[in-house]
Amino acid sequence: MNNVIVNADKIGIINGLTALTLQSNQIVVYKPTALGITLTELTLSNNQMTTASYTAMEAWATAQPAFTNTCNVYFSNNIDSVSGTNLKTILISKNCNVIA
Repeated sequence: MNNVIVNADKIGIINGLTALTLQSNQIVVYKPTALGITLTELTLSNNQMTTASYTAMEAWATAQPAFTNTCNVYFSNNIDSVSGTNLKTILISKNCNVIA
């Protein structure tokens, strides 16, 4: 966190990865190739995400296999809220708890 990261899309599957914190950066859209199924926490709070960002992330979320255990995904304190978006619905269907 706090690394002025703009693009973290190249982070791919890391076997056994359980938490990924990209909080407090400059990320607008996050579209990794895949995150594996062991992740239990993904923090994208305090970035620059908007409603358009969430729409752009839908293809990644749709392709992501369901997580083995519930994955908490944090989006608080972005420009726009993830609440009410298709992205939130997709992530919930992948065994995620989405925190706006």
